[in-house]
Amino acid sequence: MPAAKAGAATALLGDRLILAGGTYWEKGQKHWLRQVDLYDVRRDEWRSGPPLPLPLAYGAFVGSDRGLEVLGGWDGKHLDRQCWLLDLNMGAWTPSGTLPDSRIYGRAEGLGGVLYLLGGSSDAGDLSGATDTVFATNARNAPTWKTRAPMPSGPRALRMPPPWPRGISSSSVDVAAPPMGT
Repeated sequence: MPAAKAGAATALLGDRLILAGGTYWEKGQKHWLRQVDLYDVRRDEWRSGPPLPLPLAYGAFVGSDRGLEVLGGWDGKHLDRQCWLLDLNMGAWTPSGTLPDSRIYGRAEGLGGVLYLLGGSSDAGDLSGATDTVFATNARNAPTWKTRAPMPSGPRALRMPPPWPRGISSSSVDVAAPPMGT
């Protein structure tokens, strides 16, 4: 990887690993990234991809037959509700919808043409704002999100990576928010 970073949106699409956005620390200051790194598994080489339209980290993300979709995120000052899609050609980011509310540390998954957003928090620094909400939308026509049954486990801030190719590893984090009122 060209440079260490955390909080990036990631996906393994075909023979390419994509890392979009994220953060890094330098001299005690945290920096937010638009940078996109593409790793070609077959060639064992990195190259730059099209940068995100704005610096983003810690948003939910999902890889699919459409590409890498980033669902909101945080730029260090503001939560962003805009969703962005990087198509499979890795040519450009296009807007793909707007989240029903501001959310980071959520988990996105696609199943049967439906895109789900599970949990997350409305505050980057306070996980007591985590939620058990589940939203769903048609993955191809994402303007309308519908509320689904809440997660039975209660409020969660979820940040788990997708499966990694052989030789690349990552830790996963599943942080349960404290019960409300404690």
